[in-house]
Amino acid sequence: MPLEILVALLLILTVAAIFSPIGLGGGILFVPILHYLLGFSMENSMIGSLCLVWMVSLGSMIAHHSAGQDDVESAKLGIMMYVPSAIIGSIIGIFLVNRVSDFSIKILVVILMLFILYNSIRPNKNAKTISNKNPNSSYGIGCGVGGLSAGLLGIGGGAVMVMLSKSYAGLGSHSAAGNSYSVEVIGVPVALILHIFASGHAPEISNLGIYVQIFLIMFTVALTAWVGARIGMKFLPDKAINFAYLTIVSIGLLSYLNDIIVNLL
Repeated sequence: MPLEILVALLLILTVAAIFSPIGLGGGILFVPILHYLLGFSMENSMIGSLCLVWMVSLGSMIAHHSAGQDDVESAKLGIMMYVPSAIIGSIIGIFLVNRVSDFSIKILVVILMLFILYNSIRPNKNAKTISNKNPNSSYGIGCGVGGLSAGLLGIGGGAVMVMLSKSYAGLGSHSAAGNSYSVEVIGVPVALILHIFASGHAPEISNLGIYVQIFLIMFTVALTAWVGARIGMKFLPDKAINFAYLTIVSIGLLSYLNDIIVNLL
């Protein structure tokens, strides 16, 4: 196995394990791993990222749900807003990559990350803590933004949904993570299917062995996420989760900024 593929697999599994307790699907780092390390085109990196995000969401959702760390009513509203937004985002994302430039996608990712960091760090005097069974419109709009980013950027949108689940749906860190995964496990496949069949950039698969390898990788990612979520919920306090969340978003932001600066120079 080529070294770069082995390194990429190790990084993917590490991201799945670290992200699983904090509500992020990992797309913030999956796209750069596939694009920069393995040399995938931006569109195929987004397709691969969505596959991986879906597996992380599935494994983590099962772990959070079995522990009672989610809220069904909030998730229902989230899915209603996420799915149509993912469709719109996918159409726009495919257009930008094919007709404009993948550089535009990277700019949009940076803007989204800056928004996430700003709203996560600043004191939110206007945030309302409400009953879990009565999520307000701000939470629904946030899930719509998450769906838009899934289709547009291939990153799942968990960072946005976790932030707004805590600020506006009154959920703790673990429950916010569980809700994020409950929404993504339904919504991400919508964006994935659109990118595969509408973009014309679906990966070329010529034999059964490749399908088996892809299945094994996806199963391993889901299992790793399940284990990571179980361990994280048991041993990681809210402060540790919040710190990991902000650290990972910051690392993703710096990687994209570095790429943008290098291209501009």
